[in-house]
Amino acid sequence: MHDQRLRGEEASPGSALSRGVGRPVERELVDSVDGVAVVVEGIVVEGDHRGRALGFPTANLEPGDERGCPAEGVYAGYVVRADGTRSVSAISVGRRPTYYDDRGRLVVEAHLLDFDGDLYGERLSVHIGKFIRGQLRFASVEDLRQKIAEDVAAVRASGVVLGGETP
Repeated sequence: MHDQRLRGEEASPGSALSRGVGRPVERELVDSVDGVAVVVEGIVVEGDHRGRALGFPTANLEPGDERGCPAEGVYAGYVVRADGTRSVSAISVGRRPTYYDDRGRLVVEAHLLDFDGDLYGERLSVHIGKFIRGQLRFASVEDLRQKIAEDVAAVRASGVVLGGETP
């Protein structure tokens, strides 16, 4: 299966997205043999810094067109930086229901495992792979923190392959 690419600010007439390539992806497709069904590309934008406060900093991308994103949820995948560096990542696609109502803007958030640094303003390719779980609203920040820790453990156990390389 080939990657479907979605560029946040670059979906223009004649692009793959405008031709209908970037369409919603079903969970079965995301759990495919090669493990990557969608690639979201864009510039890292500043978020609310909640991930960092929870102990799981994220690189936030705002997709220009939600139709190209997979179903809202948490995924195992990887991120490719502009210099080619690849990092296994826990990826959330959603509207952050613990903090916002269901009408909030869609955000793709990638927590790069074992990475400590600043990615603001950097162009990333977020390779969304194996579905872990759907989006949930949590009663407390501590409940959310615990679930994210479980998600990160699930990503580590998922065997994500970095575009042909093992982590």
